[in-house]
Amino acid sequence: HRRKKSNSASEKRDLID
Repeated sequence: HRRKKSNSASEKRDLID
């Protein structure tokens, strides 16, 4: 689930989400 620019931690969650 990719959205707008996410933070380092958020980026990891985006890949798993």
